Amino acid sequence: MRNYVLVCLAVVLVGCRLDIGLQLDVQDDASGTISLSIITDSELNRAADSAGVDPLGTMVQRIEQASTPWDVQDHIDETTGSRTVTVTADFDDPDAFAARYGELADALDAPEARLLGPLSLSVDPETEIISLEGSLPLEVREPAAADLGIDLAALEAQLQDVVSSSLAVQTPGAVLSVSGASGAEAEETGSVPVRGPYPDGPLELTWVADGPGVQTPVAAQFEPGGADITRLVVLGGLGAVLIGALGATVLLRRRSAG
Repeated sequence: MRNYVLVCLAVVLVGCRLDIGLQLDVQDDASGTISLSIITDSELNRAADSAGVDPLGTMVQRIEQASTPWDVQDHIDETTGSRTVTVTADFDDPDAFAARYGELADALDAPEARLLGPLSLSVDPETEIISLEGSLPLEVREPAAADLGIDLAALEAQLQDVVSSSLAVQTPGAVLSVSGASGAEAEETGSVPVRGPYPDGPLELTWVADGPGVQTPVAAQFEPGGADITRLVVLGGLGAVLIGALGATVLLRRRSAG
């Protein structure tokens, strides 16, 4: 992993791109799917090949050696030459999420950079409210700067516009609260902003890391979707009762008139 990280950092300094995206699809019972995609552009891929390094190869090998199977997709766009590696796994509950996320963090860990920060999923046993809390680090470390012969602060500044890290979360139900401090924006991919008032249904939240060297906080609370379904069932039942009552009233009036 070390050689590849150095190649990536060295090449993006001269105009290449490295995009890291984490996606969570959370269900009513806090089970769901976790997926990580890393995209390297054609210039970075060529530089890695010249250095005799398989782009993302070590990460894929580590994921394939995990105790729980991951689905690994490795695709090269014939038009642009960019490469996308996506790894996906299901989790049954918050504990299983912690295990899957830990496997991802271990697979990406390197002396030169930390690409995934702490992230936890929990459920309140009384309210069933689901909480997500953590951070997007995009942390470049001293060994990278030393090996590249550049000051760490200068390296972080040069990587600001060419390396991106994001987190997208699909919620099962209404969002109760969401925050992304230090300038991070949490925004819905459609037309409704998530910074309140929040819609009654599922929502996709997106956080984008502020940049290398900055801990971007991630925090959100949302309802299980079942709460909305129950509300609809109750409303539907009340509607049926009202319709039945109105029908009975009309029938009684007709009989009285006759």
